[in-house]
Amino acid sequence: MAPMVLMFIAGTIKYAERIWALMVAGISITPGSSSMSDYVLNVESSVLDDAESYFQRLHDLLSSESQDKIDYEGLVEVAGKGMRIWLNFLTDMAPFLMWNKGDTIDRAIRKLRGLRKPELRHQIAYKLAEIQLSLVYDFMYTKYGVLQYHLNLVYSGIERLVTFGATSAALVLFLKADLDGQFAYDVRADVKVSYVLLAGAVALDLTSIFMVISSYWPYLPGRSPFVKIGFPGKRAMFNLTKLVHPLGKGLWSGQMAQYNLISECINEKQANLFVWVLRKVGLVSDVKHIKVSPDLKEFLFGKLLDIGATKHVHHYWKWDCSTFRGQWARSTLEETAEGRSIDQSILNLEGGTIASAVLMWHMITEMCFYNTTDDHCSSTLHRDMSRQLSNYVMYSSASVASRTEAMDVSSTVSSGAT
Repeated sequence: MAPMVLMFIAGTIKYAERIWALMVAGISITPGSSSMSDYVLNVESSVLDDAESYFQRLHDLLSSESQDKIDYEGLVEVAGKGMRIWLNFLTDMAPFLMWNKGDTIDRAIRKLRGLRKPELRHQIAYKLAEIQLSLVYDFMYTKYGVLQYHLNLVYSGIERLVTFGATSAALVLFLKADLDGQFAYDVRADVKVSYVLLAGAVALDLTSIFMVISSYWPYLPGRSPFVKIGFPGKRAMFNLTKLVHPLGKGLWSGQMAQYNLISECINEKQANLFVWVLRKVGLVSDVKHIKVSPDLKEFLFGKLLDIGATKHVHHYWKWDCSTFRGQWARSTLEETAEGRSIDQSILNLEGGTIASAVLMWHMITEMCFYNTTDDHCSSTLHRDMSRQLSNYVMYSSASVASRTEAMDVSSTVSSGAT
């Protein structure tokens, strides 16, 4: 009876935790709810304050940086400062941010550009982005992230210690009852199954506690009452985090999908009947994956820094995904003598859909890739990287189109069934 009561208490706590997490997540994203409307109305001031705090902490980290290695623990703290900024950005609720010369954002960007080692510069940026996206994923897609964000470490830790203590005590009491001969007349297979279930529950609770200690959440501002005072065990806990998530180990695959429309058309035209059938059923695909090289990371980050340091940067930041048609590429083209001689109206960048713009630039990239005869090493490297990015954007666009088509078919079937 005692093990059963203890397991019932632990299960009740876990299910209550799950229901509460779903309720909090559901209320925060339900259109028309009071919490959502209040959140949207008050988001501008909070995001501006968070941005100021985030870039100030980033500037302090870069200022204290030895410029020879990455301060891993400092990066985690900076990522925690920008948690709400990235949530707002990914949910399309971030307000328009402008900065002027000499303010916090501008000083942080200039400090990042001024690092002695260029390779360290993009390593810091990409590692920071990995940590931020890892935290956002936990918050948006797992019960664990919601609980850690809405509860501090003490309350979350107490809940896990209570359930772990209850399941462990239930296992001990069950073992004691078995040794005392209380299950002598029961089927032995049932007793063994009970042992497996109790041991599995204890193992799951241990895993949950280990995930808390080894994750980034205990080190985020406001998540733990010990962050400000610096309790002695914090350094040891972060050593465990570094053991589970080493600095040199990426938090993503480090690969980029590649899809070339022209190559697919050629391969489909040349395929025999057997290969054509395999392609249609999806057993043969033209989608490939390549490793994202350090040169490509540095190239992309350098472009982003160039945009951030542009005098009229606010003109570019107003372009969101729904209106972007390659204006930055056109502005770069206009700076060259050859580009100024081209009639820009033929590119029709402002009209059409995103899919048409992606297809147009994909074709342009292919033509430029095969028509360029410059054998200079840096030019060849840029040609390859440009084509890789073009193939990736084409893959992303094709994936979105496939999902949209699937949803349209599903909607049609559902309507017909109704």
